[in-house]
Amino acid sequence: MNVDFDHSWKNSQVIELINILKNHYNKSKSPSKIKIKDDLGVTVPGHIVNYLKSGEDDHLNSTRFEFYVYKRIYNAFDSGTLFCPDSHSYKNLKDDLVSDEVLDNIENIAEQYGYSKIPIYCDEHLDNISKLNHEAWIRTNNNISKGLNIGFNLLNSDNLTWSLSYDTDNSTYKENFFSSVNKIDITDLLLTISDKASLWEKFTHIKPRFSKQSPDKKSLLACILADAFGFGVKKMAEICNLNINTLTSTQTNFIRKSTLKEANDAVANLILSLPIFKVWNIKEDKILSDIDGSKYKVKRKTIQARHSKKYFGSSQGISIMTLVANHVALNSRVIGCNEHESYFAFDLIYHNNTDVKIDMLTGDNHSINQMNFVALDAIDTEFTPSFANLKDQVNNLYSTRPVGEYSGFFKPKSQVDISLIKSQKREILRVLLSLILQHNTQSTIVRKLSSHRRNLILKKALWEYNKIFRTTHILNLINDEELRKNIKKARNRTEAYHQLQRTIRKVHSGVFSGGRAMENELYNHASRLVANCTIAYNAILLSNVYERLLLKYGKEKAEKIMHKISPVAWQHINFVGRYKFLSKGDDINFESLADILIEELESFLNH
Repeated sequence: MNVDFDHSWKNSQVIELINILKNHYNKSKSPSKIKIKDDLGVTVPGHIVNYLKSGEDDHLNSTRFEFYVYKRIYNAFDSGTLFCPDSHSYKNLKDDLVSDEVLDNIENIAEQYGYSKIPIYCDEHLDNISKLNHEAWIRTNNNISKGLNIGFNLLNSDNLTWSLSYDTDNSTYKENFFSSVNKIDITDLLLTISDKASLWEKFTHIKPRFSKQSPDKKSLLACILADAFGFGVKKMAEICNLNINTLTSTQTNFIRKSTLKEANDAVANLILSLPIFKVWNIKEDKILSDIDGSKYKVKRKTIQARHSKKYFGSSQGISIMTLVANHVALNSRVIGCNEHESYFAFDLIYHNNTDVKIDMLTGDNHSINQMNFVALDAIDTEFTPSFANLKDQVNNLYSTRPVGEYSGFFKPKSQVDISLIKSQKREILRVLLSLILQHNTQSTIVRKLSSHRRNLILKKALWEYNKIFRTTHILNLINDEELRKNIKKARNRTEAYHQLQRTIRKVHSGVFSGGRAMENELYNHASRLVANCTIAYNAILLSNVYERLLLKYGKEKAEKIMHKISPVAWQHINFVGRYKFLSKGDDINFESLADILIEELESFLNH
């Protein structure tokens, strides 16, 4: 009753209905005491009144009326006309965006953040991408008519049914490539990678007065594994050489979401520094990343836990969104299964704090919404999603020039309203500036502007802008078989990472047991850290192998060989058993291990 509401209309029926309930319950009256006659035609529409009555009573049924009000509130929130000023997610969109004073300084802010295209986004940049859209239409139709698009296949004599080639070279030299090297315990692996990536300094004490206190290495690694595997420090104390008091103290003082994220960033930067990292580039001059969600059951109900019969049966679960580039998990977050994955794509890219510069982002159908193309382009990230059925998409393609200018196999549905985009220039720039200034969680802004229920001119303008990018991308997908192969390869890498992370979680039960959403976030980043350390260990081995192949075969053949060996492998790593944590482990001789792998590889190549 103490929650304040506001509406976009001055004399709103919804606010009037809310006030009726508020006034009634503020007098400590029971629901059954609500007495409302049907002469309140202004508050309750006449065609609804009969449904809110029961029998011949002149008054409305109190229970039906109350639920009618709640339904009106829900619909008003969903359409964006009702606001809660004190809410993070449901306040007015205007409150999420920057002020006029900040917007007037857009040139300096854009230059400061390194996004120079934002001030010209509805001028020169709009002209440029409109030109690219026109060129894509001409190029795609011309290549089909001249038979130059070898990946485009006409299936019937009527020349109406078509298909695309999606074949990728997924062959590997040996699926269990690493099985020839001696198995290593996960404790020794973590200790080695932690030393190489200087992880210890990332775990600072939670209290500032103890900021110079360093964590005990043994206890820190034990806590990380306990959280990653999901059985907690109490169980870890029973199966390792450390006591529960030491582990509990370390867990409380040093293991936090922020410290785990910094540790993950450090491991990613270590992999980036290796010679093998650039070899994994799918496109030679660009880093193509992928974003995807993976579903996990939860043991306890949290605010993010949701039912999903498809994934959890009768249980509840969460979804873990992960950003993967060149096999490395650069960022991740836990979301509810009821939340659309596309709302968090911008967040994960923008808050990638590693030194890995993302040039392109792909994803599945769940990564697509009505403004992600625009939002990601504004921060210099080309959005290139895959589509489950590309044929369904060609019926909704748009051009920036009159439809009559285009002839060929594919034709535009209609012309993009460029004048609408330009008329909303200032508000579009306000949205883009708000996204990079983090005035609010970016996913909240994206969610509000992607909703089909909201009837805003600004939303319509952004959707029109988004159509240009989306159409150009679909035409490029049809025209470029190499682009389709690259996207599929990036998606396969993410699936491989998900398998590794799921293997780590299934050391115990595969279920997230956090009693709060923040605990599940912590467990997620812990398992991501163990996965990234596993990939880093393999990457160091493969870098040694690559440098030797480089000397023997030259760059072209060496890279071709290494492209077929994935660092996302764990058959040579022992995740289970009794854990023995040491302050200093045996030095791992990566060169001797590389000798074994080279011998194995040479044997395979010679057959």
